Amino acid sequence: MSVLLTVKSENEIDSWPVSIRAVYARITERIVGFGPNLGMPFTRSMGDGLFEIRAKGREGIGRAF
Repeated sequence: MSVLLTVKSENEIDSWPVSIRAVYARITERIVGFGPNLGMPFTRSMGDGLFEIRAKGREGIGRAF
């Protein structure tokens, strides 16, 4: 399994604060190893195979689909 990003998505995630990007990186590593259905607080199913990644850091929360 791999995590694919568009250039626009990658640029948006790169603009997140460091602590949120670090959590995002750990979550995406877990997705590669175990699949996207990690459950809360890491991912949330939005239906039809779409999952929201929920990265929470000191500065707030970053969410990506």
